[in-house]
Amino acid sequence: MRTTLEMTVRRLSCVLLLLATGSASSCGDLAEDVETVQSALSVYYTYAYPDTTRVMKRDCGQKCVQLYLPPDGNLHAIHCLKWVTDCSVPGLNTTLHADSAAMNANAIFPAYNQGSSWEYNGCGPQAAQNVLNYYGVQMPIVDVTQYIHTFGLIAGSNDQGIATFPDDLASGLQRLLNEKVAPKHFTVTRRSNVYPTEEVDKALRSRNPIILLVDGGTHYQVVTGTGTGGVWVIDYPGNDHWRQPTDLDMDLPWYSDIFSTVTYGAGGYEDYTVITIDYKRPCGMLTRGESLAWGDSVKSCDGRFRLTMQTDGNLVLYQGSTALWHTGTQGTGAQRAIMQNDGNFVVYAANNNAVWHSHTYDNPGAYLAMQDDGNLVVYNSANSYLWASSTCCR
Repeated sequence: MRTTLEMTVRRLSCVLLLLATGSASSCGDLAEDVETVQSALSVYYTYAYPDTTRVMKRDCGQKCVQLYLPPDGNLHAIHCLKWVTDCSVPGLNTTLHADSAAMNANAIFPAYNQGSSWEYNGCGPQAAQNVLNYYGVQMPIVDVTQYIHTFGLIAGSNDQGIATFPDDLASGLQRLLNEKVAPKHFTVTRRSNVYPTEEVDKALRSRNPIILLVDGGTHYQVVTGTGTGGVWVIDYPGNDHWRQPTDLDMDLPWYSDIFSTVTYGAGGYEDYTVITIDYKRPCGMLTRGESLAWGDSVKSCDGRFRLTMQTDGNLVLYQGSTALWHTGTQGTGAQRAIMQNDGNFVVYAANNNAVWHSHTYDNPGAYLAMQDDGNLVVYNSANSYLWASSTCCR
């Protein structure tokens, strides 16, 4: 629970932020109390993931450029005298959309509808399925459940009695994203005793959904939008709706903590629990579906080595200006090198004929790494070696 002292400290900190910058866009509860952010125009961003493209829309905020400070020091009397529109300041509404058409129709990203083959396997796997769908992977719920550990609240129950610990949901989702979307691009983190509104805002503005443990610790929901209506939550198809933050019931009853930690040990339930998903394209890698066209390169993280698809058709590994390895495909009409979904790294000519490959097919989830030691390596989804250029170690 948040104490009066904590709220007072936060309020004082945000007043100092207002004085220093004219903005308190990240001050959580204070922003609601004293209306430090107001919505105006909107901006949107299109972001490409390995299997899909999504759109994030957010309001521009208004920045306070003239602040009234009462002479008696009464914090509740502080207010803004003059606002200016500033799109570097987030507004009240941030929403994720499937594409530009959905954004224009104000259709916030929905729950995945698997159709008649869907069956109930608990809200943990359901949350993971919805997250996977956002990143472009439609996976049957029975397959998702193989990655998410569940247990029955009532012995033998198959209906509305299936639970998942937050740690198990986070670790299972991490595996799913690594294996089904892109290895080493995602970081999934379970966090507790946080300010949910701040976590939701931060996630959505980073173009990622976020999972909340709600309803007294009995349910998971994925958030894909926030605004004046509260937070837009998705779980089962057709149940997408707005919920007010005060109605999420993320402060668990006392017996939930005892039940989870004493009976089941680590990974149990705690107040104000969220599961965040961070996506970042890593350096020195090509994952499934990613390719190099003429003139494109992938560099090692330290910048000393680069793999370049040359206009003469040769794919060459360089250290500085020195060629260390190449495919020998110059003069073949080769135009691109692609890390395929089947795990094979292939150089193709304009007529789609393969002129070189790494012989690593039948390894879905494999990826190419341009390493800092100078070695070019294809790894499988379990990070085991499949093929290498044998140019280590420099």
